[in-house]
Amino acid sequence: VTEFTITTPTVDDALKEDTEAYEISVGGVDATGTILDNEADIEVSSVTSDEQTEGTDLVHTVTLSGEADSAKEYDFTFNTGTVEA
Repeated sequence: VTEFTITTPTVDDALKEDTEAYEISVGGVDATGTILDNEADIEVSSVTSDEQTEGTDLVHTVTLSGEADSAKEYDFTFNTGTVEA
């Protein structure tokens, strides 16, 4: 035998994941395996509007295009419109 293979199965799930990697060492020689995710980036699909009386919290529900396996960050801004601070 002059060569052989090591097969590492992966799971095609529906989660958006960061790139994953592992290291393997055979006979003192190292290599890296990298798993690239095949799901599309998770984007904001919609944000609900809300209207409340003063003194009551406004709640806006943000809907995403998919499920993430870890926390994600999204930028948002307040456009003050007619709000007086």
